[in-house]
Amino acid sequence: MSATRRPSRVRALILATVLTLTPPTACSGGVAKSETDTGDIPFKPRIAGGGGTIVPLTDSASYDPADASNDGRWVAYVDYVGEETKLFLTDTKTGKVRASNVTVTDYPIAISGDGSCVVFTRPSKAGDAAWLWELASDKKMRIGPATGSSEPSVSNDCQTVTFRAFKKGLLLLDRKTHRLSTVAPENVLVMYSQISGNGQWAVYRELDSGRVALWSRATNTTTYLPFNGLANLDISTDGNTVLINGIGKRAAVYDRLTKKVTLSPRPMKAYAVSPDGSTVFGVRHIARSVTTDEDDREQIERWDIRRNQITVLTPVESYISGWQVAAVSNSQVVFSGRDLTLGELGSKRIWRWQAKD
Repeated sequence: MSATRRPSRVRALILATVLTLTPPTACSGGVAKSETDTGDIPFKPRIAGGGGTIVPLTDSASYDPADASNDGRWVAYVDYVGEETKLFLTDTKTGKVRASNVTVTDYPIAISGDGSCVVFTRPSKAGDAAWLWELASDKKMRIGPATGSSEPSVSNDCQTVTFRAFKKGLLLLDRKTHRLSTVAPENVLVMYSQISGNGQWAVYRELDSGRVALWSRATNTTTYLPFNGLANLDISTDGNTVLINGIGKRAAVYDRLTKKVTLSPRPMKAYAVSPDGSTVFGVRHIARSVTTDEDDREQIERWDIRRNQITVLTPVESYISGWQVAAVSNSQVVFSGRDLTLGELGSKRIWRWQAKD
């Protein structure tokens, strides 16, 4: 994504058409809340596709991905504090924001489905390491080797965590027994790894071969799926639905039970599958219009797998450019994005699309 964007000639028209909303509670220590947030350009619900509305959940955010609990109440995200990126948690029910007071790297973060913990990668002199933030106790603990571990993924109950380990492949930690299991051996360089919500399945890509592997915890066996050279992976709570997406290609879902592959109706950059495995969320790039001089943007999309139908959730009229998605459910989705009405400074936020009741 480009670091700067030119102002649009249609900005005034868009601002005149959106609705008014009382500003949410103040957020983290990132970019300071601007005068326009409560003046000329207040927070507003935006025009949304798919029969829903879009509202901001934070005042600011970094470009790093956010993640949300399965009910959408708890959202973990990264924001700037000075020159550092810090981890925060927002309660979307109360609007309160909680700071972890830890610096994180640009690896993806993840929150457990029940909202009880957040896993992240923390920098150190010895090397990046996978950590866990237990929210009830506010305890932060290192769960991966300090000599190099990253990209943790966590089960719904926060009891099972996978992470990449330097020269040790992909490992699984059982927090109840404190036992480490090998998912991918040390000679395999892993990317895009995800654990299922029930903690029984892990999917990952082998960087060297490009193959996608599905690992069973119950049998300690690995099955290679019929895909290669991919960009994003995700897996449903029960491990039955695996999302696979390549760059500039149609997204695909693999049904573990039937071994059937379903392709999206058209190309989309898919990021996440809903916990029940019925819906995929992704992004579609819209190039800058020469006629209207509008900026480039990315639209958030929802793919209903059973109907094989794609719905745009952030139409052009919403004036939001979204680029990272954390699937929550069929009725709501959390994503990172820019508010193009505010220009560059302070425009990066975490948003939620919510279906109407």
